[in-house]
Amino acid sequence: MTKRKSSLAAALLFSLGAYALLPTEAEAETGALKEKPKCGVGMIHILAGGFTMGDDKTTDKAGDVKVAEYCLDRTEVTASAYEACVKSGKCTATQGGDPACNAGVADRKNHPINCVDWNQAKAYCESLGRRLPTEEEWEYAARGRDGRVYPWGKDQPAGQLCWSRASDGKPNTTCPVASYAKGNSPFGVADMAGNVFEWTSSEDGVHRATRGGSWVLENPDFVRAAFRVKSNPAMQDAGLGFRCASAPLR
Repeated sequence: MTKRKSSLAAALLFSLGAYALLPTEAEAETGALKEKPKCGVGMIHILAGGFTMGDDKTTDKAGDVKVAEYCLDRTEVTASAYEACVKSGKCTATQGGDPACNAGVADRKNHPINCVDWNQAKAYCESLGRRLPTEEEWEYAARGRDGRVYPWGKDQPAGQLCWSRASDGKPNTTCPVASYAKGNSPFGVADMAGNVFEWTSSEDGVHRATRGGSWVLENPDFVRAAFRVKSNPAMQDAGLGFRCASAPLR
């Protein structure tokens, strides 16, 4: 369609009160309308739904839960992304001294940021207009509606996640984010088991709930989607990081 014809069509439809339905000239040229993204860059849109929280090994905070739609980071926040926030002045530097902490390590920029406490994780998410996910949102994204034991299903881990095996010659650190596609959750969220535990916004007394297991704990029980740990919000650990959530874009 030429620009002249497109403009004439616009004038005609405007006179009929239908102008709001007309595509732009660029859309008319391609013959397609583009859908607005539902989430920010690097996030996955999680549809509203219900699931049974917890399992026969995790009875605290268990039961039927309904979750409204939301967006969740596809991967854990990387060391590179967190360092950029520190340089901007919106985040504070992580603790040093532990060789397993990823900040400032040249070959771990695409590994999850770790050694951050709850307030540091919260500040990072807020710097992007996001927030930490609730415990319910985290578990729903990890296991879906079908009650799976692990993000990938019911079978115990067999190459779906990052675990420390120094005796096998593997690095005694975290892994680059999204390294194990076979471990993705039913929504396509990566690393919800076995790279680093992740902070959530949910309170449990004076503690905050952390989820996901980590590379330092080689035990299938600790990477179950329902497994939860009550952590001191001041804790900074090489096996602990986070990802962000938000409401869908409007």
